[in-house]
Amino acid sequence: MVESSSLELLCDEEPFLLTPATSPVPSQRGPHLCFPEPAPLSHSSNITDEECGQAFQDYILRERQYAPCVGYSKHLHRFTHLSTARIKAIRYIILVSSRLGLATGTAFNAVNYLDRFFSMNCRRMTKDLDHCFQPSTVQQMELTVLKTLDWRLSCVTPYSYVHLLTWPTHSSLSARVTHLLLRALLGN
Repeated sequence: MVESSSLELLCDEEPFLLTPATSPVPSQRGPHLCFPEPAPLSHSSNITDEECGQAFQDYILRERQYAPCVGYSKHLHRFTHLSTARIKAIRYIILVSSRLGLATGTAFNAVNYLDRFFSMNCRRMTKDLDHCFQPSTVQQMELTVLKTLDWRLSCVTPYSYVHLLTWPTHSSLSARVTHLLLRALLGN
């Protein structure tokens, strides 16, 4: 699915320049979905069902605040080049997150930021997808993204629910659910 040679950065830098050579490498079938084990809920042995239910309700309310704009999904289906660019970006996000050993939630947050930004700037973004950017331009884009997202980065994603829904069960269920969510991000 994602090979290092198929990764196309839109800036003048080498991917993984500073990462150790022992990092996971994507396989022929897809990115190596190797993330550190998720941290358990704090005081998970002391959490009550009521507290877990309240946290679930809070997540549902917060998730709506961090959803892409209405009509974004239809826009993706209408403009295949945007959809293709999104999938490439998600593959790259997952690969880099895995290779750098970042928490799984980081990849889900990054995809949320990408979707929210695309949903607010679809028309402007579609004409810029095939350009090569200088590092200073990338930095300006990062600031633009943060400003567009109103600096609201503490988003709730489907991954946020994993520990609440699998909470006192075995961690293998949590790992399987996480793997399925990552595959869903890739559209598989």
